[in-house]
Amino acid sequence: MDILKFEYIYREYATTNPPRSLCTAYALQNFTDSSVELNYYRYNNGDENEVTYTITGDRFSEIMRIINDGKVVEEIERQTPEQRNPQFMQMCGGSTTTGVNITKANGEELHTQSIPNSSYELSQLLQALVREMQNPPKTQDNWYCSNCGAPNNGGNFCSNCGTPRTR
Repeated sequence: MDILKFEYIYREYATTNPPRSLCTAYALQNFTDSSVELNYYRYNNGDENEVTYTITGDRFSEIMRIINDGKVVEEIERQTPEQRNPQFMQMCGGSTTTGVNITKANGEELHTQSIPNSSYELSQLLQALVREMQNPPKTQDNWYCSNCGAPNNGGNFCSNCGTPRTR
């Protein structure tokens, strides 16, 4: 694999009264054969939140499919120097900026504020993964009481007769 780290960063600064500042960053790092860490950082007017998730299974495979096809790096390397401006994160006064930073296995760093299609696909996937991790689906824990037959959802005792749940 050619990529050691992939970062997708969105920054917004509004000169409203009061000023508003927002930064959201997604970083893929610490790749193994079966997992990758997804670091999510969000800053919103002084309120910071940072969390790291380990991605495995089908979602890991989806990430690796996008990265291993090589288009992410190829598309950025084909961009003009202006599109790959390494100072893009410092140029966000009063505006919105979006960028991708990539650290390749050979240590070379690529930066862009003109998001290539393949990077956009990966950034959309990372955003979806964070939403899934922050809002896991509620599982149903349905069972029927062995004593009275009443339906129950969760718990260790029947809500109808109080009989302990049998497993």
